[in-house]
Amino acid sequence: MYEPAALLRFQQALAETSGALVFDQTQRTPTGIVLVRQGPPLHITIGSVGPGIGQLLIAAPQPGRPLVSFIEDAEMVVAAYRRVWAGPLQIVRRDCTLRYLYAVREGHAMQFLWERRLHQTEEALSALGRPVLGGGLRLVMPPRPAVPDDAGVEVKIESFLSDARQLFLETQFVWETPAAPGLEPDPRPLIEAVDAFIDGPATRFIAGES
Repeated sequence: MYEPAALLRFQQALAETSGALVFDQTQRTPTGIVLVRQGPPLHITIGSVGPGIGQLLIAAPQPGRPLVSFIEDAEMVVAAYRRVWAGPLQIVRRDCTLRYLYAVREGHAMQFLWERRLHQTEEALSALGRPVLGGGLRLVMPPRPAVPDDAGVEVKIESFLSDARQLFLETQFVWETPAAPGLEPDPRPLIEAVDAFIDGPATRFIAGES
């Protein structure tokens, strides 16, 4: 599905985008390619996941830049992808994950979660018989049947083990229902949907607001 010549054309198409996306590392895999740019961080993975089924993964680990900047990069990646693989396609699955770190006034994120958000006492943890370094919540919300093309949502709210003063929030949306035939891939509405959920319902939940 991803022949070497087409992968080379994809790299060329990336370099010819308005953002001139050039990567520091290129790694061929048995089914595709992995491209890595160090700064600002951008990783692209292309590969086959089944007969006639391809995957395009765009990630920015520890981005350190505005979200809109990543969205613009993702749009250029998708445009380059469609320039090389321009035939009809069927999107069978979409997913988007955003991760944030928040400082907490309590000094320890686990204390914030356990005592302020869950209204538990420090003594209640003593039943475990061991010191607790950190922890958190994992919430799984299925797609709503009455909402067309709704995503399943998974939220993780945890103390950040590398720095106890930070609260780690991971929010993932997964659209398991295949998109309408002919729909072009567009990362912007996916990313904006997750970001809006974080800014709204997730933030209100963490703050204990109704």
